[in-house]
Amino acid sequence: MIKHLCIGLASVLSAYTIGIKFGVSDHKYFVLLFAVSYAVLFIATKFLERTKDRNLIEYASDASTKLSLKEKLFALSASVISLTLMSTSSPLYPFNIWNDANQFFTIGRGIKAGLIPYRDMYEQKGPVLYLAHAICALISDKSFTGVWILEIIMCFIFTVFALKIVRLFIKDTSKYHSVFVILPVCALIYSSSTFHLGDSCEELCFPLLTVVLYITLKALRKDKQLPSAVETFVIGLICGIVFWTKYNLCGLIIGAVLFFLIYSIIDKQFKKLLYAVLLFLAGFMAVTIPVLIYFAANNALTDLFTVYFYNNIFLYSGVTATQVSLIRRSFYGFGLVYRYTYGMLIIVITAIVSFSFLNKRSALFLLCTFVLMIFSSMGGNYVIFYYGFIFMAFSAIFMITLTSLYVDIVRALAKQGRNTIVPALIVCILTSALLFSTSKKRELMLKPYDELPQAIFAQKINETPNARILTYDFMDNGFFTAAGLLPANRFYTYLNIEDELPELRESQEELIEEEYFDYIITNNQYEWDNYCIIMQSEYSIPYVDGNSYNYHFYLYGRTR
Repeated sequence: MIKHLCIGLASVLSAYTIGIKFGVSDHKYFVLLFAVSYAVLFIATKFLERTKDRNLIEYASDASTKLSLKEKLFALSASVISLTLMSTSSPLYPFNIWNDANQFFTIGRGIKAGLIPYRDMYEQKGPVLYLAHAICALISDKSFTGVWILEIIMCFIFTVFALKIVRLFIKDTSKYHSVFVILPVCALIYSSSTFHLGDSCEELCFPLLTVVLYITLKALRKDKQLPSAVETFVIGLICGIVFWTKYNLCGLIIGAVLFFLIYSIIDKQFKKLLYAVLLFLAGFMAVTIPVLIYFAANNALTDLFTVYFYNNIFLYSGVTATQVSLIRRSFYGFGLVYRYTYGMLIIVITAIVSFSFLNKRSALFLLCTFVLMIFSSMGGNYVIFYYGFIFMAFSAIFMITLTSLYVDIVRALAKQGRNTIVPALIVCILTSALLFSTSKKRELMLKPYDELPQAIFAQKINETPNARILTYDFMDNGFFTAAGLLPANRFYTYLNIEDELPELRESQEELIEEEYFDYIITNNQYEWDNYCIIMQSEYSIPYVDGNSYNYHFYLYGRTR
């Protein structure tokens, strides 16, 4: 039953994605796509079950998940290689020009200088995200070096716990050096177009969800067992971090909590359940209390709750409001995102059909949690391409099947008396290199920083001491950071909520009329009585659809 539910879910997601990719709208064609997808996945599942039967560890075994120092070093190397090559925050790139990353970093720099998020600088994500970027700004205030290091750390967390999850279910992983698999998996994940230029909430949060996935699956391998006290506290801690980063990414954690809650009630483990709830809340409050104290001490609690909760729930979600049902909206949102990246689609679909390979409780947990995550992350009325990156937490399940296939191949070679380490490593490296080479970001690699519009405009802006600037009608692409400046007004840039929050544009227009800003940066031409174009520049930026687009930027200065 669970196997058919997994194949059915994977088939629905495949049908939606393919249908949206090729503009299929007729219901009959969608049913055909679903039927073909189901048939293909059913046959593939039959094939994969054979390798699963040979390599899966027996249910309720005490499988060791400890990694050796060499394995950890390889995982760290894979993390460094992946983020150095694929994130434009790395030293191989002149600058991270993604607007989202720059919003986060500007707020982080503002915190370091004493400004308060939401009250002094309007942005919509959570305070923990901004605090992390404030720490990154301590390493470098005018580059993304600190962010690059943060990305490597998070990727390392993912690789370690993904390997631990594999060891929960696959035997002989150390014997056949299956740690090598982590490099091509990282290459497949981080070379995807939905990773974009690096430094999204989803990228930074999915490794933490992988930790929760490991703790949960470890407990579910044994009957009537809850996570340990330390593990329960860690789940609460991670919930606090993710909640105060982007709360709709908590779907997996909520699923884990509900699953243990239901099983504890069924098994009548009330004392253990109460203790676990207290530990979970202790972990959650370990993050929440400092956040509330910080905003309360700065008289900004109202701003925190208004912007992060009320405006996000009741205004931001209404940007493209529809009357479509939650289920259809969620699946359609999934298709919109994954139509751009077949590599990540393969990871997700393979992971879903692999749920049924595990023990019944683990499979049921994964299936229910995945559906809950689709609703929480894709069920809104506004879906952006990088939203799908959070599902890379399930790439650890994809790795179970991939590792099983890898072990089969290496075992067969070993029986023939062949050396397997060197060939396996070479194949993994070549596969990774091929995947990395598919990224359009390589066009930006090693380009001179001085050619960027941000750098060109910064030279002019810095001629005015303590200049006040505004990025008008588009989200900041790094002009504040390049010029070493902080927001001089609360609504310092464009946001997607502008139509629902008219005070944003009204405030900017009033300040422009008062000649408050020394410079205004735009990506279109505008007519103002007191400002005129003094410089312009353009730059080509790769987008998620695989194409590169030229963006034209204009620098306006006062006319008097």
